[in-house]
Amino acid sequence: MIVETISAIITFHGEGLLANKTLFGLERVRKFTEVNNITVELVIVLDAADYETTQAVKTNPIVRKGDKILEVFNRDLGDSRNSGIAVATGSYIGIFDGDDYYSENWLTSAFKVVKDKEGAVIVHPEFTISFGVAHAVGDSFDMDDRKDYSLVNCFSINPWTSCSFGKKTIYTNYPYCRTDSKDTGFGYEDWHWNIELLSHGIRHVTAKETALFYRRKAVSMLTSMASSGVVIRPSEFFNRTKNWQSGFNRVFEE
Repeated sequence: MIVETISAIITFHGEGLLANKTLFGLERVRKFTEVNNITVELVIVLDAADYETTQAVKTNPIVRKGDKILEVFNRDLGDSRNSGIAVATGSYIGIFDGDDYYSENWLTSAFKVVKDKEGAVIVHPEFTISFGVAHAVGDSFDMDDRKDYSLVNCFSINPWTSCSFGKKTIYTNYPYCRTDSKDTGFGYEDWHWNIELLSHGIRHVTAKETALFYRRKAVSMLTSMASSGVVIRPSEFFNRTKNWQSGFNRVFEE
């Protein structure tokens, strides 16, 4: 008996045939999750996607009748995630990128973390395993494990990946901001979103023994932002100086 529904939001634009590999990888995650009586709805967002990517997605055999494919022209990752979230029917949201892979237990483990934790949390994979032009393994900062971590570090680094999971209400209450880096000079939508949640008392935690397999490319959206000198958009977090100190309290001062 199905007890819950997770909506997996996947964004594509110019991945080409790599989109097939991503979708097959997500089907592996979905099948593992459904064994645990949780259904997974794919919400695929094609943002100004090229022909090869669009055809790869629309003809992929793992796309089911109940899945959704949106064709938008936001030309912005944050806006496209918001578009997918808006039509999602699940009570829980998972954010996925169109050229990465994920351990099969990711959604099942993240779902359990949300269920077991007190208060509002966003879950990230415990490990990020980079491949492609760079190879590395790193672990993610879990706020419940490291209460001595000074959040002032969030001004210089983004401690968490874009891969995230949580209740849909969090994503609808705190949507991603559009960047328009070339026009505004602002970028790093995930970094901004992560610290904006902090300012509203939402903790970032990890699901143990889960992994994001992150494709590193010579040229990417991230490298383009870094090379062009964009900065993070202003956030309410900047105004909460009492919350930058070591020792994160479960509820931030509003």
